[in-house]
Amino acid sequence: MSGGAGRSDPRCVAHDMSDDPGDADVDDAGFLADAPGLVRALLERCETSWRAEGGLRGGSVYVGACGAAMLYYKLATIQREVQGEASAEDANLAMFGRASAAMLRDAMAWARRGAAEFASRAAAPRRDPAARRPVSTFLEGEAGCLALTAAIAHALGDRAEVRRAVAALLAMRVDVEAAPGEECELMYGRAGYLHALLFARTRCRSNENEDEPALVPPEAFRGIVAQIVAEGVAGARRVVDESSTSTPTSTSTLIRTPGLSHAWRGKRYLGCAHGEAGILLTLVQCERELGWDGRDGCWDGCSGGEDAETRAGGETFPRSPSSLARDAVSALCASLFDDGNLPSSLSSSSGNKLVQWCHGAPGLLPLLALCVAHEGPSAPPARTLAAALRSAAEATWRRGLLRRKGPGLCHGAAGCGYALLSAYAATGDRRYLARARRFARWTATFADRLATTFADAPGSLFEGLAGAACFVADAVDPKNAWFPGCEV
Repeated sequence: MSGGAGRSDPRCVAHDMSDDPGDADVDDAGFLADAPGLVRALLERCETSWRAEGGLRGGSVYVGACGAAMLYYKLATIQREVQGEASAEDANLAMFGRASAAMLRDAMAWARRGAAEFASRAAAPRRDPAARRPVSTFLEGEAGCLALTAAIAHALGDRAEVRRAVAALLAMRVDVEAAPGEECELMYGRAGYLHALLFARTRCRSNENEDEPALVPPEAFRGIVAQIVAEGVAGARRVVDESSTSTPTSTSTLIRTPGLSHAWRGKRYLGCAHGEAGILLTLVQCERELGWDGRDGCWDGCSGGEDAETRAGGETFPRSPSSLARDAVSALCASLFDDGNLPSSLSSSSGNKLVQWCHGAPGLLPLLALCVAHEGPSAPPARTLAAALRSAAEATWRRGLLRRKGPGLCHGAAGCGYALLSAYAATGDRRYLARARRFARWTATFADRLATTFADAPGSLFEGLAGAACFVADAVDPKNAWFPGCEV
């Protein structure tokens, strides 16, 4: 591949690409001239892969049919935002070559296929271990299928389908609250269900009546937010207790004031998919959406306000949940390696290896960008995040052209490119936008080879071509970009 071989890190392609925002291929005019054609080519390749056996797996947003639905939904909404309704509905003028309404109908067809996959798994005999009931999260479970179905139906004007899907999503809350306490992360745990609630709430708002009650009410969030806080408080106490008798590690700064600390499968991950960055990103988004005090606030049920105590697991702690979240964000920033990368876990012994959305600096950048833009009490002051944001963005730029596991969002160059879009959103520095667009061009060039060579599901959103197409499309309109599955 062009850009040079990874001389020191076999996971990535070393490069010396320019990051000058004035270069013709990454300024607005130059990139917008080429990007729609790149997206159209990727979409056609996706559709070829989806027709082939193994192009998608199951019904999930992560690697299944709902990931295809997400791609169509995102392309349709970008087209409407950039071009306006009239051009977006004319296939001859539409930037991605399809009318938005047609893509939304395709999205709904794929979402229904995903629903059928989940129904089949739920009905399968329990003796089949591969047919276990799906988890209730956005990326890997039926919750994502329902939230996405509601969003597509809303865009199509089908209010009855919106209400049906949201009602089914809300009914899952009982099972989520009954799950083992440790299940709090984004991929398989409570944060993943919260993301589904956030997605449905924000994507199904009525544009005509601002006083209309939200389809997903604040009380749907409260108990689960309280459970995540309780588990994080207990985990932070264990981390501090264990640190008093353990040998210091490269992440020992994290234990001074951890705020919240969660484990998954017995390990305290720090990244976005399974660790603290993803959990905090979700909690801060909940605070931004619901507010932080009063009857409808994000933290209602686990404290009485910013200066109140935190009640968790039958105990009372003299800290508000927003201040605990704020300390946890600061602790992640303090844990970065010297080059700006984020360790994969508190106990990691593998060193500074993984620079990808699921584990590493790219998954921290959406959280930092959100905190910079957010004025709520769970976000540290923006000035205290600036150094960590720059450092994490540099690590992503230097080591983010990944070549081992496909071009998708989870552990591919597309996910790292989204992190650079986050850095641009937080700072307004067009160098980060130039870098993201160079990643987009590189990803579009090599996506097919990377997907067919390395991805288990080459047409999928989080491993393969669909994720690459989403990223290149979002680089067209970076101010409205959002990372599927973790940002709303």
